[in-house]
Amino acid sequence: HTRSFHVTGVQTCALPISGDKSLFEVDFKNPAIWIFGNEARGLKDEVKGATRISIAMPGKAESLNLAAAAAIVMHEISRGR
Repeated sequence: HTRSFHVTGVQTCALPISGDKSLFEVDFKNPAIWIFGNEARGLKDEVKGATRISIAMPGKAESLNLAAAAAIVMHEISRGR
């Protein structure tokens, strides 16, 4: 089944294994709901309407572990760019 997350005035950001927009392009001045994917499989396509965000990682690693990815996002949010 399809899941939709929509709250007026709140951006929904998903952190799948790969995304369309870089974490460093996100405007953290507005409220957002963050959805993090499973370490092994990421997020399914059933999360509709979310901005799919990626964290650039030079090198050969396929993905960050979930705790590390969430920590990076929370750090960027706390900076409030």
